[in-house]
Amino acid sequence: MSNQQEPENLAFDNERSLQTLVRTITLSQGEFSLILLRCNYAALRQRMVQRLHQLSPVHIHEITLPASVKTLYTNIREQLGDEQPPALMIFGLESVKDIDTVLTSANQVREEFRKNFPFPILLWVNDSVLQKLIRLATDLENWATIIEFQNPTDELVNFLQQKTDQIFAGDITPNPQICWELETARQDLHSRQKVLEPAFQASLEFVLGLNDYVHDQIDTAIEHYQQSLSFWQRINYLGRQGILLVNIALAHNRKAEKNQVENLKYWQEARNYLQQAINIFEQTQRSDLVAKHITKLCEVLRRLQAWSELQNLVEKSLPLHQNYGTPLQLAKDYGFLAEVALEQSRWEEASKLAGQTLQILADIPNLQVDEFGLYRFVLAKSQLEMLRLFYFEQGEYLKAFEIKQEQLQIEQQYGFRAFVGASYFNPQQEAISSAQLKAENPETIAQEIAASGRGQDVKQLRERISGTEHKLTVIHGQSGVGKSSILQGGLIPVLQQQAIGERDALPVLLRVYTDWVGMLGRSLAKAFEEVRGKKLSVNLDSSAAILGQLRRNADRNLLTVLMFDQFEEFFFVYTDQGQRQAFYEFLRVCLDIPFVNVILSLREDYLHYLLELHRVNLTVINNNILDKNILYNLGNFSPANAKAVVQSLTERSRFYLEPALIDELVRDLAGELGEIRPIELQIVGTQLQTEKITTLEKYRQFGPKEKLVERFLEEVIHDCGSENEQVALLILYLLTDENGTRPLKTRAELAADLVAEVDKLDLVLEIFVASRLVLLLPESPADRYQLVHDYLVSFIRQQQGNEILAELAREREQRLQAEEKLKLEQDARQILVNAQQEAKRQIRQGRMQLTVSSGLAVCLLLFAGISSLYALNQIQVAKDANDEKQQAENIVKTAQAELQATQKTQIELQKKAQELETKKKDAEQKFQAAQKNQQAADAKFKLAQADLGNVKQQAAELQNKNSQGEEKIKTANEQVKTAQEKAQEANRQQQEAQSKTKQAQTILSQAQAALQGAETAQKESQKGTELERAGVNALRQFESTELESLVAAMQSGKELKTLVKDGRSLEKYPAISPIFALDSILDKIKERNQLQGHQSGVNSVSLSLDGKTIATASDDKTARLWKLNGQLLQEFKGHQGGVYSVSFSPDSKTIATASSDNTARLWTLNGQLLQEFKGHQSIVNSVSFSPDGKTIATASLDNTARLWTLNGQLLQEFKGHQGSVNSVSFSPDGKTIATASLDNTARLWKLNGQLLQEFKGHQSIVNSVSFSPNGKTIATASSDNTARLWTFNGQLLQEFKGHQGSVNSVSFSPDGKTIATSSDDNIALLWTLNGQLLQEFKGHQGSVNSVSFSPDGKTIATSSDDNIALLWTLNGQLLQEFKGHQYGVNSVNFSPDGKTIATASFDNTARLWTLNEELLQEFKGHQKEVLSVSFSPDGKTIATASFDNTARLWTLNGELLQEFKGHQSSVNSVSFSPDGKTIATASFDNTARLWTLNGELLQEFKGHQSSVNSVSFSPDGKTIATASFDNTARLWTLNGELLQEFKGHQSSVNSVSFSPDGKTIATASFDNTARLWTLNGELLQEFKGHQSSVNSVSFSPDGKTIATASSDNTARLWSVDNLDRLLVRGCNWLRDYLQNNPNLGESDKRLCDDIK
Repeated sequence: MSNQQEPENLAFDNERSLQTLVRTITLSQGEFSLILLRCNYAALRQRMVQRLHQLSPVHIHEITLPASVKTLYTNIREQLGDEQPPALMIFGLESVKDIDTVLTSANQVREEFRKNFPFPILLWVNDSVLQKLIRLATDLENWATIIEFQNPTDELVNFLQQKTDQIFAGDITPNPQICWELETARQDLHSRQKVLEPAFQASLEFVLGLNDYVHDQIDTAIEHYQQSLSFWQRINYLGRQGILLVNIALAHNRKAEKNQVENLKYWQEARNYLQQAINIFEQTQRSDLVAKHITKLCEVLRRLQAWSELQNLVEKSLPLHQNYGTPLQLAKDYGFLAEVALEQSRWEEASKLAGQTLQILADIPNLQVDEFGLYRFVLAKSQLEMLRLFYFEQGEYLKAFEIKQEQLQIEQQYGFRAFVGASYFNPQQEAISSAQLKAENPETIAQEIAASGRGQDVKQLRERISGTEHKLTVIHGQSGVGKSSILQGGLIPVLQQQAIGERDALPVLLRVYTDWVGMLGRSLAKAFEEVRGKKLSVNLDSSAAILGQLRRNADRNLLTVLMFDQFEEFFFVYTDQGQRQAFYEFLRVCLDIPFVNVILSLREDYLHYLLELHRVNLTVINNNILDKNILYNLGNFSPANAKAVVQSLTERSRFYLEPALIDELVRDLAGELGEIRPIELQIVGTQLQTEKITTLEKYRQFGPKEKLVERFLEEVIHDCGSENEQVALLILYLLTDENGTRPLKTRAELAADLVAEVDKLDLVLEIFVASRLVLLLPESPADRYQLVHDYLVSFIRQQQGNEILAELAREREQRLQAEEKLKLEQDARQILVNAQQEAKRQIRQGRMQLTVSSGLAVCLLLFAGISSLYALNQIQVAKDANDEKQQAENIVKTAQAELQATQKTQIELQKKAQELETKKKDAEQKFQAAQKNQQAADAKFKLAQADLGNVKQQAAELQNKNSQGEEKIKTANEQVKTAQEKAQEANRQQQEAQSKTKQAQTILSQAQAALQGAETAQKESQKGTELERAGVNALRQFESTELESLVAAMQSGKELKTLVKDGRSLEKYPAISPIFALDSILDKIKERNQLQGHQSGVNSVSLSLDGKTIATASDDKTARLWKLNGQLLQEFKGHQGGVYSVSFSPDSKTIATASSDNTARLWTLNGQLLQEFKGHQSIVNSVSFSPDGKTIATASLDNTARLWTLNGQLLQEFKGHQGSVNSVSFSPDGKTIATASLDNTARLWKLNGQLLQEFKGHQSIVNSVSFSPNGKTIATASSDNTARLWTFNGQLLQEFKGHQGSVNSVSFSPDGKTIATSSDDNIALLWTLNGQLLQEFKGHQGSVNSVSFSPDGKTIATSSDDNIALLWTLNGQLLQEFKGHQYGVNSVNFSPDGKTIATASFDNTARLWTLNEELLQEFKGHQKEVLSVSFSPDGKTIATASFDNTARLWTLNGELLQEFKGHQSSVNSVSFSPDGKTIATASFDNTARLWTLNGELLQEFKGHQSSVNSVSFSPDGKTIATASFDNTARLWTLNGELLQEFKGHQSSVNSVSFSPDGKTIATASFDNTARLWTLNGELLQEFKGHQSSVNSVSFSPDGKTIATASSDNTARLWSVDNLDRLLVRGCNWLRDYLQNNPNLGESDKRLCDDIK
């Protein structure tokens, strides 16, 4: 290695930084301060921490942030508890996963840090974190002091050498942090111009490859690996070749993971490289390396599903790992064998091997949890499958099916199954981690949700929860669209991962409502424990207890989200409205509790049930639960979303489908409707994976969709068990009808059609419902069942109709026969009963007759005999009745027999009828044939007649030959004529063909032109995207390098100008950010030029008194002389050490320098050495001329200052300081000298060395001292981060606080009214003498060592450790200010002629002004504040809007013409249409309105979510723009249609105005800014400067100026620049920089050649 420059003394610098840090900690006791410790290397940080604890008298408490931290402030509070340490040091920020969110939220609550942490906080950051902190937490970063620690060059070299050797040796595994440090070290060495040996460079190529691999830049990683491999192959270093081949294989493995189309090719590449590596390790007899890397080859074979080869390889690796490997490798071997067994359905063996794997893993300490995932899955799957088979064989079909569903869920959750069928989506768990690419979160959003576009729904739901305007959200949609899954697999994981502001989200999910209070209480307690890690101390067994906990959650920095899923179930559990009232009251109270949100999720056909809630006083939602702002609809997938779902799910589970198959599958699923039901996609996808269909050919062979669903049906039916299959088929058929629809049926209705097997109904229904094949619809009085989709109806009826019809017919026949038999038996029994009753009645009657009077004995006896005979007869009648019963039974049997005979006869008759029908058809066919024969005969007869007629005709023609000859002549003439006509027709057709050919050529040309235009548009679109990115990058770059960012913005601006040279309108520009970047940079830029050329830090800068030249002094041992435009005039060489100070003589003809070589020197401006001043015993820190130019004063590290003549004679030595003298300065009259010292004091001396005054008060080193131009005061700069202003007698006048680092230099402006300071915090500041900060100059990348004014006071020069001197301007952009209103000015507007301005104020008046601030008229009459003012187009009237709910129309002399009433709240804005015939108003009632001049309402504009603050017409009068308190502006047609929404302001948008050409819109906001937009919502310019809310904005008539009115009691005018003007402004600013900067390329130097 060779070094082109001397090593820097970084060890000394680090020690000095530590001392500065110790002083800062000491001085910050009892108050908050933020100190950023900038360090890129962990080892250096550890050393600095150890040294800091040795140096610091203050105890420093340490905490480390966990990688999963969500909020910085909350985590610090939790770790500290009640402790208030003297100082706090924080580690681990660079390892935080979601660092963007952490920094953003920290910036939002920065005031909480100041209020609650009264101690210094030391935060370790590296460059990557610091850049993000500057970008995302700008305000917090502005509070911070930055102290930097760097590694010396030799340590960087050793670090790189050691780490690369360790990586090659396998001693360490490179993680992202190590790779980042290695890459940073390489960049540091490059910046220090370190030349590296080839072997070291090859090692660094390996490091670059590792860094790219860790950041997933795989192609460049492979390039670096290959370059490194090439070197080691040239020198035949086999060991490193093998390591590189392994890493190249890993890179190809990663490419396979990322590219599912060509994954097999990349896995094959990985396999080949790994095999080469293993061959090399075997060749070098490194069995340990073979054992280490053979596992990777096993993993690739698993990906290739080469199961036999995998088994063979594992049999080879097992003995290797037993001798050389680790327990983890041995466990993986058994795991591979378990996977092979699982793939081959050897369940018991797979379970045994997986258990063996887990047993080995359990004995490995500190093992990552994700190592267990795969093998737990294998074990679970094998055991579940064995258990499922056991239950199935035992006839426990429902249990077997539930286990099958659980299997699917586990496989999906851990990424082994792409589709989950009808199960719910769950948060994703990581089972297999890619090498060196670990999953960052244990649970993530379900992938099908993210991939399908549902991720946007999750994002929107989270945003609703984040705000206060959506306390209640009702999610609704069809069954099967994924409502439950989006909550469980999407929203809940997102809320758990990321805090909302500074609050942790606490999601609570409820699906069961039988005991909603108990279930909700338990769920809430469980969720609290998961988030906060501790159990609740109270029982949540009542709604009151739950509400109390919700209120406590709000106090504990929690945001509780109650999710009531499948909420339609609630209405069927509680059928009585009175029972539901308790929940409604609970909901009402919940919505009134701060930081509690409620989500109801239910099917859209049950939304009407929610109308009951209108009886509850839900004021927070305006008693309108079905408001569109509350409802959130979930629909089906679009084809694009469905395709994304399939691609994403199959990629994660490594079930790769051919792209053509995905396309056709999505088309099949979309059908005519053009959308896909999520549940149907899952069902079909599940079947694809089950049958391993991965190609279009196989899909067409075994598909399409209907076939897959058929086999899905078969599987579900099979799951019901063989003895239940027939019942399952019958049930499916009964859930269809002949009309092709899905009737709703109750269980009772289904049971009525299942006579013999009704006992199997419940089992089958449970399995059907669980598989989502059948929907269960809870209803009252009975639940109903429905087939899941219409397309299944025809399929079920077509495929199974005949068999099921026969089965149903048999069922019905058996039922009818049974019913008929039962009826006959009942009739027979009734006949018998009737007969018996009649016999008994007759017997009773006979007995009564036997008791007649005895006097009539004979008669009686006679009658008795007769009666007896009659009685016997009745008994016989009874017997006859019994016989009749027997007869009836016989009749029944006979009837049955006859019925059967009749049925047989009927069947025979049907057969005979069919035979007769067949014979009839045969007869009809024969009859039809006979008819055809007859017709043929008739035709022949007619033909014969015709022939006879022809013969007669020929005979007649023979007799008339002369006539025939004449006829032929006539015919010939006609044929000639016909031929001529045909020739003309042919010509016409030829001409028509030629015309069509030309037309086709024209169409072809148009098509080619259209294609070319499309290609041009595509290229322009791509270029536009590049320019948008370039504009954004320029703005980001401006934070650190101002001039360079302006050059970048100019380049993108010029490219944009080239694209739009066709004069198109602004909204058609392909990019806008270059314009916005140019405007923002030109408004903010202060850096005027850079003087580049020094090879090391610039320590001092001085301007000549004539203001034409600048002198600089540098650690590179030279001083340099420059023109103000950056041109180098002279280099002063000769010093043997760094030059620390440079100063012009009063006549600007000579220069004096001071150096670390213990000398000062005097030079002519052409570089000739005039004199060397020797005598100091150490470094000379400062040199200064006396005002008359005859003497020179020097200050030295030897604790003295000295006075010299110009020829080198020592006149006086000033002794007394107890430390190094850092600065020396003459008073304006030349009679006294001031010095600044390391002993924390400044001193004032006479020229004879007499001490006049000592200035004490600084708490650290005094680095610089300067006299005011009038010689009456002295300014000092100190390492205690302050500058101070003193009188000559030592009285402190003012202290200047604001720097976050040591103040190195202080300088007065020529008029003595301002002071400039420079600091180690990389900035310079401009102050008034009373300590008010005027301006901040940011741009240096290192400590600012010196600051100096130009003689005219208009320019400031600074020098820095970043090797650069910079020039800055002091002027701003403000044109005019209007004062006079007694309160805030709400609105401002130009008159049409641009000569006057109208303003509206909180003082209840409007006013009319000239442009030079003269008041013309005051408009009085409104009863409250006047919020807006507007001129009519003719300039003759003025309209005002007021807080008194009215708008008014006035003449210019103050006369009231009309009052507009109707708004329900204050009228915030008023505007005239361009034709002056209508007026638009905006109101606090969330609407805008359109009126005629006589007060008639024409249109109302609704849509804003809050108060509409402003309204404005476009110049053509066709559109209206509104501005609202909802932070947006909107563009509307006059009929109320929304055209565009303008988002970006951080607070309420108070005003909106069109430009005169109607192409741009300006807005004013409560965030203290105004903004300029295109009509399509692109931001063009931002106007910053007001100290309070900007209430109104308006364009001048020429569109070149914008006026704003603010609550800071001022109105301001701003210039508006288009692209051409911005480019001219940019070139004017850059001209000197481009012309003279030596580090710019030729193209950059010519950047402005074509801009005039």
